[in-house]
Formats: sequence, structure tokens, C-alpha cells
Amino acid sequence: MIFTILYFSQALILYLPHCLIHKYPTCTNVSDTLSTIYLSVTNLASGYSQLDWNSVLTGTNNGWYTLYREYPAGNIIAVITVPNGFTFSDTVNVCKNDTAKYIVTLADSSGCLHSSSVAILTNDILQPGLTTVDSVSVDPSLGNAMISWTNGNSIDVSGYIIYLSNPSGGWDSITTVYGINNTYYLNSGSTAGSGSESYSIAAIDACGNTSPISQGHSTMFVMASSDRCSATISVTWNGYNGWNGFTPTYSVYCTVNGNDSLLNVTSGTSFVHSGLTQNQVYCYYIRASDGYGRTSTSNRYCIAADIIQLPSFTYLNNITVQTDGSVFISCYTDSSADVDYYKVQRSEDSIFFETIKTIDDQAVNSRITFTDKTASATDAIIYYRVVVVDSCGTESFISNVAKTIYLRAEVKSDIRNLLVWNQYRSWISPVSLYNVYRKVNDAWELSPVNTKIPQYDPDSINDDVYPFIDRRGNFCYYVQAVQSPVTNPYSSGPAQFSETSLSNIVCVDQFQKLLIPNTFTPNGDGVNDFFMPDRAFIDAGDYLLIIYNRYGQEIFSTSNPDEAWDGSFRTRQIQSGAYVYYIRFKLTNGDIIEKSGTVTLLR
Repeated sequence: MIFTILYFSQALILYLPHCLIHKYPTCTNVSDTLSTIYLSVTNLASGYSQLDWNSVLTGTNNGWYTLYREYPAGNIIAVITVPNGFTFSDTVNVCKNDTAKYIVTLADSSGCLHSSSVAILTNDILQPGLTTVDSVSVDPSLGNAMISWTNGNSIDVSGYIIYLSNPSGGWDSITTVYGINNTYYLNSGSTAGSGSESYSIAAIDACGNTSPISQGHSTMFVMASSDRCSATISVTWNGYNGWNGFTPTYSVYCTVNGNDSLLNVTSGTSFVHSGLTQNQVYCYYIRASDGYGRTSTSNRYCIAADIIQLPSFTYLNNITVQTDGSVFISCYTDSSADVDYYKVQRSEDSIFFETIKTIDDQAVNSRITFTDKTASATDAIIYYRVVVVDSCGTESFISNVAKTIYLRAEVKSDIRNLLVWNQYRSWISPVSLYNVYRKVNDAWELSPVNTKIPQYDPDSINDDVYPFIDRRGNFCYYVQAVQSPVTNPYSSGPAQFSETSLSNIVCVDQFQKLLIPNTFTPNGDGVNDFFMPDRAFIDAGDYLLIIYNRYGQEIFSTSNPDEAWDGSFRTRQIQSGAYVYYIRFKLTNGDIIEKSGTVTLLR
């Protein structure tokens, strides 16, 4: 048995094997029942070509089949030789108008060579299998989008086309990544650090066939805003889009001074960060997870905390009553605080306060001073405080409460004036002493009439005014509280201070008394030798004293309240007897006092 192989125009033509019995008498055996070999090829659309053929010998399949391929034209190779095989998958890609030709042969045990029909594989027009995006993320340092995907099920994939969504809702091809196992791309031209971007992908084979475009995936874009009034930063982001059927969870991370910390895990798309430090830079990023190993990371957004600066102090350093009964108020303020205005408030019971003055912060330079001219500090204790209203409109700080010193005076019958006052309480250091100052008639004494040390002495004195019995009898007082020296703990004011606070001025008139003797003995013994009225706290004006004898004759007169009658008339001593007196004087308030009667002169 012989076979012949012929080549025509670079095409492989193999004639079926035949037995030449008549021409070659040595071939004496009649062949077995034979079948022609029919070879078929099918494109499996996955980078494979499926080749199938039938057995030559009916009822048996012993022998070796050899598969030949001609591709490109003129290039004939034995692809594979298999025993007793009837199928094979080839991986050749035929593109455009080109073809690949196959033939299979079998050398049987009788020495005959059988060949199949020619199977022709036409150009590949089938799409690769669908490739899906695994996730899209954002490079934290550059803000570029990073895309990763699976390599699909087609072995003839030669690359992947990356698509970026455009504003009109379509897809623009931005690049092609070659290599079936290259499943990652960093878009250096991305602006995912400024906003969300959507990406999809399509596989491409060696013939340029592309798969359908995959479902789009969108990067997360995180941003944050600082709320100075609530001292928080609100972090928001768009939800991850692409994991259909999976609800992502979002981990909120914050980077401070290079250190990352997990703040929260949520299914929402916002988070409020509190407990911030003024001007500290906080950098946020979000990591989404589908719960099955897929993750996506957002851009990194950095923001400095802009927090309202609340006062660290507001200190009423002085509340003092002025001579007209108004109250002077002095208050140290924190100039570094974000303040809109201050409210000066007043109370009569230290519980219910009313605002009597608002002072704009622009008018304040570390200290508030104000005079309350509507105060009634001469009638009762008055309480004051200062409320700070910050730039968010919130009453963010209330100062210490200070109260005036309310001084009361009471005239006593033993020619004393009882003075009582309340302690001054508001300073950061205690009162070291109280000085009591006195005015007699119209002149204030330069030195305190009394000094009290609070921890040892009561807040009262009994002022003996007998030494002033010959005066008009009007006494005025005020109390001065003196603070123990203290180092200034605030940012304004002197390094050390000792404040003083004055009480109201209270005035009293001692009981006025006029004593007229009814007898005197001008005998020169130094006892009761003169006649004149004794005054207590009467400062008489327009004074007149006249003495008459029993005949109505004027025998003595004087306008000097300190001049007495010595019992003489025209330098001669007169005899014992009863004499008439007339006294007239005008008080400082303008009242006229007149007294008359008799006095007995005894020798």
C-alpha cells in the first residue's frame, strides 16, 4: 500500500489512501472495511478551536493520528500526534481574511496512511468573554484613579481597553493595557482627587475583537468642612457604585501628624468628627468593603480645624460704689477669644440677672469698664456679672459674680454711730482688710477711723463721736475693701495687683441737744461760775444770748455761742436773784430755734 502527498498553490492536498492490487501484484490482501476521515473545526470563541474527526477502520481505532496545520499559508506543522484520538483543541488565532487549514492522518498496521478532508478555520470574529471590574480606588498621594479587574474566561485575550465616563454619560476610551494577566492600571491623568470618576473595561483579543463594556465603577470622593461653632468637622463622600448586590460598609480613617486612626465604620456616607484641636490639620479617607474581600479607597482630603476660640476667663476685678451712688465696673477679658459682644448684667438677689449694657467686642481692649448710673447702691447690695456672647451668638462664658459693699449706719443714744457692712466677695484672693473712713461735718479725715481684719474682726464698728459734740453732728462714712496682693493669672492687666472696692457713702446726724442750766454760782471757785447753754452737735448760726433783770433791763448780750455770762453787769458783780434769758440761733438747715426762761444766780 502506498500514499501520495501533493502540494498545490501552497495548499495542502492529501489524497485518500488506496491499495493498488492490480498494478502491484505483491499487494495480495483485500483491505478491511474503511471509512473516509471527516475533519471538522469549530471556533469556541474563547481562544480555542475545537477539531473533531472519525475513525478510519470500522470497529477499531488502533493507530496514531497526526494533526497537521497550515498557518500561515505555506507553513505546515504537525500540531500533535495522539493514539486512538478523535478530538483536539488548538489555540491559534486567525484574524481578518486569513485562514488556517487542518488535516489529520492515520498510519495503520498494514502500512497504509489515511488522510482526512481539509478543515478550514476562518477569521476570528467572536468577542472575548466579559471582563468585570473588581474595584476602583484613588492613589492617596497623587489623587490618581487605580483600576483593577479580573482576566475573564477567554484565553485569547490580548489586552484590556480602559474607559472613562464623560459628562454626557458616555464612555471614552483612554488607554489599552496589553497582556491577559495585566489586571491593574493607574491613570496618571486622573482627577479623582478633585471629584468622583467612573471607569469600565472591555477585553480585546489578538484579532481586535472586543468584549462588551463592563459595568461602570465609580471612585469615592471624600470632602470635609469645619464648623467653628460646633467645633466639629463634617466628612461626606459619595457611596461606592459598582458592586451590585452588595451593600458596602465604609471605614472612616483620619491621619494626624502621619498617624492613621480608624474613626468609625458605617453604612452611611457621612461622619461628624468632634474633639478637635484648633488649627490641627486632619486628613480623611474612606475605605469601602463589600464584605467578601473587595475594597476601594477614596482620595485623601485634608483640612485644618477652624474652631471658635472660647474665652479662658472673664474676670470682674473691681466693683466699687462712687460718691454719687453709681457703680464703677471693671472686668478683664480674654482678647484671644472669638467674641461678638459682652453683656453687663445686674441683680438684686444674685439669682435673677438683667442686662443693663451690651458692649461690642471691637470696643474692648482686654478690659471692660462701665459705670452703672442707674444703680441704687445706697439702698441695697447689688450683684454684677459679665456674660460673653461669642461670634456664634452663644453665651459661652459667665464671669465671677461680684457684689457691692453696702454700708449702713445707726445713731446710738450713747453718742456713738453703729456701722455695719457686708463682706466683699469676688476677688481671686481674699480681702486683707477693711478701712473705715469718716467725714465730720464737711471734711473727710485723711486716715481711716478704723481698720478691720476680716478673719479676726466683725464687719461692724461703734464709732464714738463725743469728741465732736461741739460740732454740727453730721457724720458720713464709707468702707474700703483692700485685696490681698496676687499674681495676675490672666493675659491682661498688671503682673501683680491688689484691687480696692469702696462701699456707698452713708451719713447720719447725731441727736442734737441743747442744755440750759437753771442755776449758776459765780463765786470764783471754778465750779459752775458761768452761765451759757450747753450744745451737743448743734452748730448754731446767727446766735444771740440776752440776759434781762427783773425790770426788763438788758444786762448781758452776746452773738458768740462760746461766750458765757459771768454774773456781772458793767464789770460789777450783781446780787443774787432770778434773771431772764433769751436764746436764739439758726441751725444749718435754716430752722430758727428760740428759747427763753429764768436762771438763778447764787452768791
